Amino acid sequence: MKKKTTIFTCLAVLVCVFWSGAVSAGELPLAQLDESERHFSQAYWHFLDRDYWGAMNYLSRALRANIYLVDYYLLRGLTLKRVGNYAGARESLSYYLEVRPMDDTASRILSHTISQQRDLVRLLGNSMLAARWRTSRPDMQNELQLGLMRPFSVR
Repeated sequence: MKKKTTIFTCLAVLVCVFWSGAVSAGELPLAQLDESERHFSQAYWHFLDRDYWGAMNYLSRALRANIYLVDYYLLRGLTLKRVGNYAGARESLSYYLEVRPMDDTASRILSHTISQQRDLVRLLGNSMLAARWRTSRPDMQNELQLGLMRPFSVR
């Protein structure tokens, strides 16, 4: 009788262990909201200080803490646009608009990014960018100082 009780108890424990593993496998991952908000705020302040690489660092930390953080894609798109990665900016802004399609501001930012990329390709043509760093055009000098070439320390 004692042997049957021991076998039954062991089977019950095994069923409970496997059952709890199956339930947790179907659950969505938990989000660490406080940590993700803290990192996102730091990324925003770095973006405002024009420290775009620092902003990207904190944005990746925020996404690791909360994979449901949709605003990540908006700020990432803005940051990538400022560093001149227009393809990445378009991709991030498109992801953001998939979740929030009614956001008119994000749609305008995306259309401006597309037109800015088109204008930049038209301006620079197929020549290498290093050949056109020195320019006498005030608008191009202004663009270079605002952030397009800032990571490369171009003045």
